[in-house]
Amino acid sequence: MTNVLKIGLTAMVVSALTLSCGQRKQATGRQQTGAKAFPAVEVPAMLSDPSERLDYILAHFWDGLNKMEGECDSLHIEGVLSEDVEKQFGTYTALLWQVPV
Repeated sequence: MTNVLKIGLTAMVVSALTLSCGQRKQATGRQQTGAKAFPAVEVPAMLSDPSERLDYILAHFWDGLNKMEGECDSLHIEGVLSEDVEKQFGTYTALLWQVPV
């Protein structure tokens, strides 16, 4: 009975340590790689019509990424994590669906 208890406690401690270390690594992933945030589009204040604002955003969505200088490898695109670029691509395609044909 005591051996079973020792094995169970050891398994729980190892599991807890493994899970806690994995979460810490994910939280500091951006800082460790030195990744930059995806540049947001700033719409000029003079554009008040929603369709004009949408057109401007779609026309200039990728401009900030093109102006950046940073790492380009399997994890980064111009210094931005490829995961973030993928999320922003999803945002861009969602905006495209809002354009009247």
